Amino acid sequence: MKILIENNSFTMDTREARISRLDLLQNNINKYAKEINISHELLDWALYSYEEFLYLTDKFNEITIKKNESFNLISTIEREFFQKFNSFKDLVLSQYKNQNVFDEDDTQLPTTRIDKIEFSSDFINKVRTNSKIKIDKMTQGVIDLLIPMLDEVRNTYGSALNYKEEQTNLSNRIKKRFNQDSLNLRSLYSLCIVYWSKKEAKLLDLGFALPKLSFKNKNTPNNTSKLIVKNSIVHWEKDVNAQSYQLVFRNRFNSVDWQIIYEGNELKSPIDIKQGEFKVRGLNFNGFGPWSESIFYNENNELI
Repeated sequence: MKILIENNSFTMDTREARISRLDLLQNNINKYAKEINISHELLDWALYSYEEFLYLTDKFNEITIKKNESFNLISTIEREFFQKFNSFKDLVLSQYKNQNVFDEDDTQLPTTRIDKIEFSSDFINKVRTNSKIKIDKMTQGVIDLLIPMLDEVRNTYGSALNYKEEQTNLSNRIKKRFNQDSLNLRSLYSLCIVYWSKKEAKLLDLGFALPKLSFKNKNTPNNTSKLIVKNSIVHWEKDVNAQSYQLVFRNRFNSVDWQIIYEGNELKSPIDIKQGEFKVRGLNFNGFGPWSESIFYNENNELI
């Protein structure tokens, strides 16, 4: 779905809105390059910035998923490990509490993950190497069980930290790319309105927004009304001034951006709607009409 671009405050773009801008720009810039006398440098940027930004965001999302999976996994396996380790620690401490084998620092498990891992490793090594501790068959069996579990905890945590570091690096690269693209978008927009007006519809093809009307233009469509939902399909009333309609959706839990889910001359959405907020407006050769009032559809398929 395309993101609805509603303003030219480029630094306020979400990542999804920025991707939509750059996608439109890449697809349409050659159509207008000569008309606006764009420089070779700015044209090259317009043609390739979409792939660069999309690659970074896709990679960021991929690493974020892997990081989250690793941290979820470490939570699961460390819970199982430390349950067994604590039982082992308490058993050993109770056997040697009066023999000066362990000091006070050997009794209390730290609170942070990395300190807990190191504490467990040090404790097991002390049990294995201290000549005062008798390693019977049962104790050796528990140690043999704990060591590979500890290695898995350490390795999984290491992987999670690596993904976290990579995520941070990608986030910084995206921020740097985003800021540079914002400057280029501003330069290109300024160039466009030298040759066109701010109300030129061609701006929409390049990912820019037209100014919002401060009053109702009598030649544009009216306020589309009476949005209703029948069998999970949004319907609206016909506007005699509208030649087509634009239906948008957003789920505020996932994104603040409105997504365009339908553009055409039908009076209903072509797909079943999901939980979220919807509104529609008409369009003709003179521009867009005002938005309808929003309707909300909840997870129980109830209209609010």
